[in-house]
Amino acid sequence: MPTDTDREMSRLERLMWEVYDHVKDNGARIYGGGASVAEADYLQRLTQTSGALAIAEIGFNIGFSSIAFLEAAPDTTVVSFELDRRHAVVMAKEFVDARYPGRHELVIGDSRTTEESSEALTIAARSMRVQGPPGGEAFRAHTHLLDFTKYQVGRNP
Repeated sequence: MPTDTDREMSRLERLMWEVYDHVKDNGARIYGGGASVAEADYLQRLTQTSGALAIAEIGFNIGFSSIAFLEAAPDTTVVSFELDRRHAVVMAKEFVDARYPGRHELVIGDSRTTEESSEALTIAARSMRVQGPPGGEAFRAHTHLLDFTKYQVGRNP
């Protein structure tokens, strides 16, 4: 009977372990939070099926979700918001930038109040497929893929 250790890791899971190791190997402490492999796989598939090319993410931590989004397609871009610039965040950003040059932006601060948030949310909203009439309520929301159809473009939720 195969055990969990006998299974082969997916590319996404390997990348999650690589960023984790990079952060730890560079002396950063990791404080909870972060997507599971199953959630990252779901986010990658959701990004692919939705056709989203620009994504705004609230909460970067050590980048598991950002990696899932960026792995979805070679032209996907992500703007992530993180409250602080702790060492783990800096090391994870370094890892992401090395693998996805020019495709990830990290904004430090509260996504509800930073000046960059309005512009980033507007760009992401314009790239997402909207189902239903403009301004309608018909897009599946997820904690990382924002439900832009509930908001006017450019308005912070």
